[in-house]
Amino acid sequence: MFRFLVRQRVPLVFLTLLVLVFWARPRPWEYGLGVLVMGLGQALRIWAAGIIAKGRELAVTGPYAYVRHPLYLGTLLIVLGCCTMSGRWFSFPIALGLFALTYWPTIVEEEAALRKQFGASYVNYCACTPRLWPRLRRPSQFPSAFTWRQVWHNHEYDSMICVGLALLAYGLRLWQ
Repeated sequence: MFRFLVRQRVPLVFLTLLVLVFWARPRPWEYGLGVLVMGLGQALRIWAAGIIAKGRELAVTGPYAYVRHPLYLGTLLIVLGCCTMSGRWFSFPIALGLFALTYWPTIVEEEAALRKQFGASYVNYCACTPRLWPRLRRPSQFPSAFTWRQVWHNHEYDSMICVGLALLAYGLRLWQ
């Protein structure tokens, strides 16, 4: 079951957020706050996608200097933004539960693979970088090799399209 949830995490989260649109009764302030939170999440995902070279090298710069899984943290912020925009507070435990069921096993599995691939380098990185809640102090070294080409290579446009559609859908619910 967890294997299915891990493999289907993106469609499951997207489907859940889409279902929330039908129950949405946002007020303008909830929509505005949700847009802000979603925007922060998408910006974090873009920053992370512009750094990471999946499977080739260990990403430790940019947002990876603050948190080991900035792409997943960005997704969590997007989910929380959608819950806020829905105006339905019951959506938070549902969405957070789904996030935990789908992303926590993903994180554990991914970290085991990275430990195997990068060995001591990854273990040292884990020792000084939090898993999902970022440290707020600036790391001693802050180089960043961000490129839009890497964002495109990592298919982050998929997330940008989904966020745009969510903003449109919740915006339409706001004005109904």
